[in-house]
Amino acid sequence: MGSVVKQQAATRALCTFLGWVLWGIFIFWIVFWILKPTATWDHLSNSITQHAATTYFGRAGCFALIFSVPIFVIAIIGALYLEFSSKLIPTIKKRSLKFVRFNPWTYPLLVRGPLGIVTAAELMILGGLLALLAWTLTTFLTRDFSTLDPNKLPKGWTLWQKKLNKSGTRLGLLGLVPFSLLFFPVSRGSVILQLINIPFERAAKYHIWIANVTLVIWSIHGLVFTILWGSRNELHLLWQWKKTGVNNVCGVITFIIGVIMGLTAMHPIRKSKFEIFYYTHHLYVFFVFGFMLHVGDVVFSTILGGLFLFFVDRFLRLVQSRHKMTTMSAQFLHANMVEVKFPKSPCLSYNTLSAIFLNFPKLSTLQWHPFTITSSSKMNMRHISILVKCQGTWTSHLKGAIEEGTTNTQLSTQFIAAIEGPYGQKFNFFQKYESIIFVAGGSGISPFLGLLQELVYYHQMTDAASTCLTSELVLIWAVKTSEELHNISQLCPSLTNSDYRKTLSLDIRVFVTREKPDMESNHLDTVRQIVKMNTRSNYPDETGKLMHQNCAVLPGRSNGFEHAAIILASILGYCLVQGIVGHFVIYPIDQNSNKIYPVWAKCLFIVLSMLIGITGFGGVTLLLIEFLRKPKQFDQEETHAADSKQPAVYESMDILQENKICYGHRPDLDELFSEHETGRAAKDFGVLVCGPQSMLQSVALQCKAHTSLTSGSSNTFHFHPLTFEL
Repeated sequence: MGSVVKQQAATRALCTFLGWVLWGIFIFWIVFWILKPTATWDHLSNSITQHAATTYFGRAGCFALIFSVPIFVIAIIGALYLEFSSKLIPTIKKRSLKFVRFNPWTYPLLVRGPLGIVTAAELMILGGLLALLAWTLTTFLTRDFSTLDPNKLPKGWTLWQKKLNKSGTRLGLLGLVPFSLLFFPVSRGSVILQLINIPFERAAKYHIWIANVTLVIWSIHGLVFTILWGSRNELHLLWQWKKTGVNNVCGVITFIIGVIMGLTAMHPIRKSKFEIFYYTHHLYVFFVFGFMLHVGDVVFSTILGGLFLFFVDRFLRLVQSRHKMTTMSAQFLHANMVEVKFPKSPCLSYNTLSAIFLNFPKLSTLQWHPFTITSSSKMNMRHISILVKCQGTWTSHLKGAIEEGTTNTQLSTQFIAAIEGPYGQKFNFFQKYESIIFVAGGSGISPFLGLLQELVYYHQMTDAASTCLTSELVLIWAVKTSEELHNISQLCPSLTNSDYRKTLSLDIRVFVTREKPDMESNHLDTVRQIVKMNTRSNYPDETGKLMHQNCAVLPGRSNGFEHAAIILASILGYCLVQGIVGHFVIYPIDQNSNKIYPVWAKCLFIVLSMLIGITGFGGVTLLLIEFLRKPKQFDQEETHAADSKQPAVYESMDILQENKICYGHRPDLDELFSEHETGRAAKDFGVLVCGPQSMLQSVALQCKAHTSLTSGSSNTFHFHPLTFEL
């Protein structure tokens, strides 16, 4: 026991040290972006270039050392930090203060507006980014304009044209600030996202914000130069191609690609024509390469960090997506709702509220769609389940394919699928809340199913009090018709185990908005029949041996050491190839002048180096890891025992009799929130909501209204939107 305590103390100390190192490197990186428009940066960069520029990497290597290498170091150390943190025994203690602290990350400061729902922390970070952009632009222009002398202008130039030229150049450089952040939010397995514990589906919102800011800045950049060249009768410069320096034609083409991607990513198109959005967004490859040709290798090296990590993540996702499997079972819960189960390796674990990306080659070899996992890896060691609402084009085709291959509600064993993920938060956040209110609309019930199983698991543990504070769980579920109540059958496996009821209070409120109460008894009988009918699952045979390929441990990401090794190997491979090319091919001709060797050739070498570094060195490292990996042995009785917690027939309780079902109206959220906070001491409420945007806004307004920032004795409702729509 003493050795365990010492080991935990040492691990905790190491995590603290690594955390401070990460913060130090991050602050170092931010400081350089702040200094970039100043004279201090000019002196510093010149000094670094003179002393650090080598025959291997040249001036581009110096800029990469300052702006990209810190990102690489954060990713590697961050992976190690996450691995050591996962070995700590989680302990959660109740607040000792008499009041509940305000959390800016969960307080919805802006609810209705062009940015959607924005928390106080998000607004502060967005404000910080805009402040950095304003500082950079004003400092650049102030310095540039102060050096302009009307009496020393080049022949044929006016003062305003020279200012326009300076403004256009600085706007182009200004766009590098948000562009350097653009690829972090869309790296689904990113170490960076795991460090700040933000799931990829929420980070997609940040990607949209950053992309819009970048596109606006570079649109103005292009407009300024178009006006300038138009005033000087030099519009032909738009199509200029130069051997070295800035290639304008590549900038024009890149801008057109960016506009196409931006327009097709707008919410109305993304919502109704997802395929158009999905396919046009793959133009990002040409956008990045065009940008590289436009600005050259030196400027490109400043944003290499985030882009490189994105391609490492993309490579690992590609490796996993090549792994095909057959589904275990599929059953219709009602006409437009299908539950699909996939076999899972017992080694694969994930946190609740995670999601997977699913591809059915029979429907499309290119399309991947996200779905929330409704099962818990702690309660279901041998399968992953999802709910699919068949209402769009792709899901309707999936429904037709399932019906075509269905026999007695079981999916054909020839139905092949591929999975990416699971992706989710590194650390569960809900365990710190004493009360959780889950508001769901229709198929938004999916995340609740996994959450309930996770809570039941924690409350079956002997030390549940130290790992999970949640003692009350409230479900407010709104559906249009009683047909959707068939999804309640998925609650049965967890609800029928009565052990959890000693420590966990469960309150389910269901609202059927488009039907009248007089049909209630018929609906209840129908649902009870469905509950009993849908209890059989197509599990593996009695020996526990799966008869198909299963969803295995994420390649290269099963632990932080593997992830760090692959990132490090990819970076070293890139540096090795780039160094060899720079020393033996580029430097003998160019001598670090950046005025002789063609920029397009340098860009091709960068692409080649990234390709060899990631797929070659990173791929070999991945193969070596998989070869040396020792398969974890699981006792068959243990895995059967875990799954047997879900009985085959559920007759021990009637869910619908024990909980309230209301017909003909929507839930009064204000009344329900007030009901659960009245007469209680100060408490943290975790409010999770999954549903349409209007529901998210209504819940956010209630969280804001019921959380007082001035009264220290009031309850605090922490808002957590679960939006799995890209």
